[in-house]
Amino acid sequence: MIQQSYESIVSKIVAAAKLSPEQVEEKVQKKLADLNDLVSKEGAAHIVANDLGVSLFESVPARASKIKDLRPGMGNVEVSGRIITLYEPRSFQKNGRAGKVMSFTLGDETESVRVAVWDENLIQEIAKCKEGDVIKIKNAYVKENNIQRPEVHIGNKAQIVINPIEIAVRKENAVKRKQLGEAVENEVIETIGFIVQVFEPKSYNACPVCNKKVLPEGVGFKCMEHQVVVPKQVPIFNFTLDDSSAAMRVVCFRDVAQSLLGTETDFAKIKANLLGKPLLIKGKVVKNQMMDRTELIANVAEEPDPAQLIAELNPK
Repeated sequence: MIQQSYESIVSKIVAAAKLSPEQVEEKVQKKLADLNDLVSKEGAAHIVANDLGVSLFESVPARASKIKDLRPGMGNVEVSGRIITLYEPRSFQKNGRAGKVMSFTLGDETESVRVAVWDENLIQEIAKCKEGDVIKIKNAYVKENNIQRPEVHIGNKAQIVINPIEIAVRKENAVKRKQLGEAVENEVIETIGFIVQVFEPKSYNACPVCNKKVLPEGVGFKCMEHQVVVPKQVPIFNFTLDDSSAAMRVVCFRDVAQSLLGTETDFAKIKANLLGKPLLIKGKVVKNQMMDRTELIANVAEEPDPAQLIAELNPK
């Protein structure tokens, strides 16, 4: 995992850009203000380095990366893929200022990754896209999300190209249609099955901006990036999906979990509503090291089209 301290980043900028530490600090503070403090100080320093053309990672080739090669801490990243799942923009308030963030899941032939978009102009561009579109992202940076996986962030210095003619990402490589019994770790798959077991929903206190888990501090809660925040409750919902080839635990977070739970809070009713329900799931197959089992992290969980369900149940 690539990680650098703030001091290390500043020293590299000072050496390469011939600036004083005070000048670098001033640029970092301005970048934090421009981004409404929605990135960490280290993240702002990464962006300043990118703006000045300073390479912080000598071992990282200056070329486009495949998603499987992305590591937290990388900056000046170029990556391309197909939009698997597109989420609606959401608004937030921080320190009396309003902002927006939008996210989508990007997939190529090697892997998938969540992308967070912070710049309002880029949000408007992404909002014009549809699932299945190919997108090239330039000058992004990579962070670790709350489940310890890489996550791509794009701010106001990033560039995007929608459906570039020079890039072809095969749709079947972005999302592979597979039965659970054929699923391979780290694949992004689409499958249809039936809910055969339901586990009681849980939730955690999360930052309203970045969705990462926050910890109690004094009488409030503190996010490692956004300091003291008023947390929101983020649902986690697990169930077992069976598609006749195998059964696998499916893990749903945030909007995906909420779409299944609805407004119901009584577990007995939730269970009665969902047991036996057919679902189309798109997500990533991962290994839960703690529990020593394979799980499917759902990006989409929705009722399948009846014709599609019939075709699944009666293959030719």
